[in-house]
Amino acid sequence: MLGTKHTAEFFRNNGLIVTTVAKISETTTEENVVDIIRTGKAQVVVNTIDKDRGNASKDGFIIRRESVEHGVPLFTSLDTADAIVRVMESRAFSTKAI
Repeated sequence: MLGTKHTAEFFRNNGLIVTTVAKISETTTEENVVDIIRTGKAQVVVNTIDKDRGNASKDGFIIRRESVEHGVPLFTSLDTADAIVRVMESRAFSTKAI
């Protein structure tokens, strides 16, 4: 699982292993979140709106748009993402030899 700083922090606090990736507005030589979406490496995007964080609104718009344009499922609420994680945790998977 990958996430930008605050999203990764949320999931880590809820017991998941998350690798932090750069935001669009962060200057780095590493892939940022949009690069990951565009290259098909993202299976799901969780992007919440936080009006108190500088470029978050602009970055969030771009992330949401890229997700939709590339057919990547998008969650914009941590409550919804949390519910999905709980459902995934409760599912039991088993295999049978054939």
